[in-house]
Amino acid sequence: MMWAVWVLLDFIDRVEFHSPSEFPAKILFFSNGELYEIVYVGAGQEALVTHVIIRNGESGGRYIVLLDDPGQIEALDFPGISGFCTVDESGKVSYYRKTMEGEM
Repeated sequence: MMWAVWVLLDFIDRVEFHSPSEFPAKILFFSNGELYEIVYVGAGQEALVTHVIIRNGESGGRYIVLLDDPGQIEALDFPGISGFCTVDESGKVSYYRKTMEGEM
């Protein structure tokens, strides 16, 4: 949960409302009238989280996917992903996007 709070703090000046959420999301927030959910995917949980999100259907929001390691990105594919991120020990958040096949 603490890592998700660090991600939320990156957006806090644009957040209209935030709240804890239910699995697989840790935190949800509204920014500029849009719903975002910070979803934590631990190493080895890629298939589980993907299955839960797809089974639950469209939330109408966007997902910021918090990872243990950027190497997990390739194993994740579900609708609504805005981006991926990791958080280091000091609370610094690094953001990533999945590249298109063949792109460098």
